[in-house]
Amino acid sequence: MAVKFWTRAKLTQMRDKILPQERSLAAAVRVFEQKYNRKLSVRQLTLRFREELGTSPGAFLASAITVPEHTEELPPLQNPVFLNKRISTLEKELVYARDEAKIANIIRSVCHKGVEYIAEPPEFLIRPPKRQSSLYHGVPTLFLSDLHHGEQVYTEQVNYANDFDMEISRRRIRRVFERTVYLTDNVLTPCDYPGIVVPMGGDMVSGNIHDEIRESNEMPIFDVVLDLVDILRGGINLLLERFPSVYCPCVVGNHGRLDRKPRMKNGPQDNYEYIMYHLLAEAFSNEPRVTIGVSDSFTAHYRIYNTRYLLTHGDQFRGGSGIAGPATPWALGDHKLRKQMASIEGWTERPVEYDVLLIGHFHQLTYMKSMIVNGSTKGFCEFAKKMNFSFEPPKQALWFTTEDRGKSIPLEIFVEDKKDIERGNEWVSIIRP
Repeated sequence: MAVKFWTRAKLTQMRDKILPQERSLAAAVRVFEQKYNRKLSVRQLTLRFREELGTSPGAFLASAITVPEHTEELPPLQNPVFLNKRISTLEKELVYARDEAKIANIIRSVCHKGVEYIAEPPEFLIRPPKRQSSLYHGVPTLFLSDLHHGEQVYTEQVNYANDFDMEISRRRIRRVFERTVYLTDNVLTPCDYPGIVVPMGGDMVSGNIHDEIRESNEMPIFDVVLDLVDILRGGINLLLERFPSVYCPCVVGNHGRLDRKPRMKNGPQDNYEYIMYHLLAEAFSNEPRVTIGVSDSFTAHYRIYNTRYLLTHGDQFRGGSGIAGPATPWALGDHKLRKQMASIEGWTERPVEYDVLLIGHFHQLTYMKSMIVNGSTKGFCEFAKKMNFSFEPPKQALWFTTEDRGKSIPLEIFVEDKKDIERGNEWVSIIRP
């Protein structure tokens, strides 16, 4: 366990020798990882550092920084403070320039159909991990879909039940990642996870498929795509601080398509989200712990231990406005899709049958025995108001998969808190009719 590893002697060595030399907490942890050949958590180090030594590593580093005296009397080119700041600025500009060049190259490559990206799931999806204790929740899955980044929802047009724009979207997506780490670390008893799966199920951007959406979108579509790539990149980097591996199977939705009408031939490739996924894959091309699997089809297959998952957006499931709601198109669509996959597997002998279907599109988070329907970070909108759909707060799905029970522990990540709720009431009380 990490608590037993960080003895006072190791913490003292970290404080007196490693931190002053490395000047970075992450770099210092990597020194110990290489020395002891094991994965270490920055969070656990911080907690133990504070418990044993009475301060945090960050506070120690800040107090250890010394500024040379009388540096203001030196010319700028001889001033060490000025030179260090200039070097830091130039390094950031170099990284930014390289990122811009990569983005330009990948966009040109996508436009000329030159992208060749074959992603393989990391090993933790195939073999159960070797764990030292019996405590194990399984492999967590964070389902991201229907973000509708770039769209605006006008609160006065939805009875003030929701409000949505680019800034709110950024905040909600950030909360999805932050609360995923919180749930896996604080609500559940902490354990050693082999990695996390983050399916991306389409409708990540608002798109331009309707005139009213194009006119009301807050930013042009390519600006929205680049902005969302940065947000998702930051979220995956946050997950990497907690999980050793991240696997992201990706399919496109209907809102990101280039054409007004849905198309079947090259439908995934003629989609803004296809470009966005490849930009994200390029951003992590030098990070072996992250695998971005971009599907060239409307479906993506993967397996966690013995459970086979099929990911698709779900816009091919028609209906849902009747008295039974979307349950009827869900059941019918799942039945037809299972028949199709069974017949394909029987003919080609390729493993395409599945145990659990993952879809988005309907913005109603629902867990069923063999299907998971995701919610939306956009939340209630003018279309749902006009069509008399039920209100649902913005949220995303999080669950776990084990080798013996399959999918389990279904959770809901609420990304917007209810305002003006009464606090301080009794935790339980009897209601007498």
